[in-house]
Amino acid sequence: METVPFEAILEQARLAPSGDNIQPWLVKIISEHELWIFKNQPDFISPSDYFRGGLYCGVGAFIEVIVIAASQHGFAVSVTYTEDIGPETGHLASLLFSVLPDSEQPELDRPLYLALPDRRTDRRRYMREALDPGIIRQMEEIAAHLGGHAICLSDPSALKQLSKAFSKHDDFFWTSDEGPREDLVKLVHRSRSSSAPSVGMPSDTLGLGWKGSWLPLIFRIAYFVPGLWKIIGWQSKYVSEDLMQHSGALVLITLPKRRKKKIFETGYQFSDDIVGGRIMLRLWLLATTLGLSVQPTYALVAQMQNEGNTHEGERFLRLNREVVAELTSIVPALERETLVFAFRIGKPIVSTPVPSSPRKSLKDIIWSVAE
Repeated sequence: METVPFEAILEQARLAPSGDNIQPWLVKIISEHELWIFKNQPDFISPSDYFRGGLYCGVGAFIEVIVIAASQHGFAVSVTYTEDIGPETGHLASLLFSVLPDSEQPELDRPLYLALPDRRTDRRRYMREALDPGIIRQMEEIAAHLGGHAICLSDPSALKQLSKAFSKHDDFFWTSDEGPREDLVKLVHRSRSSSAPSVGMPSDTLGLGWKGSWLPLIFRIAYFVPGLWKIIGWQSKYVSEDLMQHSGALVLITLPKRRKKKIFETGYQFSDDIVGGRIMLRLWLLATTLGLSVQPTYALVAQMQNEGNTHEGERFLRLNREVVAELTSIVPALERETLVFAFRIGKPIVSTPVPSSPRKSLKDIIWSVAE
């Protein structure tokens, strides 16, 4: 197996802007294909953060940029979190690198920054703005054209039920007096070549009382709990087999344009394409955590009008102009202020056994990933 260029990957991850990485991380190279991530401050875990939400948000953001950087070098990353994260615990996560199949190799001549969207967006609360029904119909047309069907999760009670299912971890879900944001529509459909049967979820699983495909539900969790992959790991025994059967599925995410909103009178929350990019990358990380290979197919900002931040839209449009042209030809009237992101789930990653002994030629490295 090809040796992983850890120094180059970590340097690119370190240089990537990420306001959620709020401490230096200690990264230890365990073998030619494995990294361990440690927290580097013994007092980092706040007594008020009993469930370690901030810690996992931070390490999740760091792992996110590592995953993206690794893909530019032709490697996929499988993430495993440790069970205990007390102050005296060792590493937080283990990252195992494997070679991407030839069919999923990235465009290596594309500068890395094109795949690393800016991460300045505030994650805590988003404006509630309903999707226009016409947009939903248009996206259903896309699903039908691609030989699949659309699934829209807009039931406000879904996340409340999910929150109860996680018992003590309710505070991981960002809610306001109005309830969680419900304007994100999931459109999940099978590729024409996929023959796997639809996978349903037993109504009593986790006490949700809801039947349907696990796929959009899990991605919905990922959106509301970015970086907190420990939660997903706890439930992976319920979802991994179902997700494996969705190999070849194409996932589309639509996000309505939102106006700028002042935050604490000191700055603005802006760039919906950044928000969408972060969602897409977190779903990417989620799938690799569950052992799936995920290759972004395209990320489209439909007829981009980005109010002074058009370079972000151009960044996504460069990913695959052919697919952009195909989508706009399917639905020419797609609203210009609607963002569309998509990626395809590939076959499960088959990890190659790696040597357990450390590489003596490499030293432990501390990387500061704070802006």
